[in-house]
Amino acid sequence: RNPIMLDEYSPPLELIQILPAKSTIRGSSVGPQIGPNNPKFIL
Repeated sequence: RNPIMLDEYSPPLELIQILPAKSTIRGSSVGPQIGPNNPKFIL
């Protein structure tokens, strides 16, 4: 079950930080509001 969690955490994290992070977080958070939006990243 360890490899499954790492595998599921690797792709989503990279994808979220590449497109969604810049498209969603930047558009909704305007960039400087990444701190309070951190909880969304963990979820």
